[in-house]
Amino acid sequence: MIKYKQQLALKRDGWKSDARRADKFIFYCIKCKTVWEDNTRVGGDSKTKSKINWYQDFPKYGKQKKCCPKCL
Repeated sequence: MIKYKQQLALKRDGWKSDARRADKFIFYCIKCKTVWEDNTRVGGDSKTKSKINWYQDFPKYGKQKKCCPKCL
């Protein structure tokens, strides 16, 4: 379910706003050359374990370069 503020941002800025927001949380790993996302921010409860998604076929253009937890 999308929160009300996110719905307003999508209506105001369209898909570009959502893409820019996603770029803040999606990173490119230099070592394993995959794109990864830390999903603990979504509905983050301090008791939940961290969920990390790796994407093999994902455009890495413009993503921040950061080593993923698997490679650390």
